[in-house]
Amino acid sequence: MYGELLAREYQDLRYMRLHDLTVDAYALQHPGKRSDQTISSANIHLGSLYAYFEMRVPATRLGAVKKHMAQQKARFAWLNPPTNMTQLTVKDVLAAQGPEQHAEQVEAWASYVFQSWSTHHATTANYLNAAIAKSVHITEHR
Repeated sequence: MYGELLAREYQDLRYMRLHDLTVDAYALQHPGKRSDQTISSANIHLGSLYAYFEMRVPATRLGAVKKHMAQQKARFAWLNPPTNMTQLTVKDVLAAQGPEQHAEQVEAWASYVFQSWSTHHATTANYLNAAIAKSVHITEHR
């Protein structure tokens, strides 16, 4: 299903506006088993969602957020994933009719996943603040 969602976004640019949120939500909803890669992935994607929902960084700047978060990866620790994140999924986004409803569903899904990881928001804020200190370019507001 995720491949189908990505195909929709890549094939029609009207669906791409919140693509970074799609990737972040999926990655955090499927964090995998503990490894260096999954530790980095969870921290970077949660940082991206934190920037979007808490700092109001526009979706167009989330790639820069992730780039700068990745530079902090030596500091990252394992974030225990939430136990149940099935209320909203890829399936709900695929049910959207048209680009506007798609964007609404992606944002709702990303928000749900972000809130599911709320026990780690303070840690994420610390990593993100360290990343931002290295670059002022990602702090444009929506």
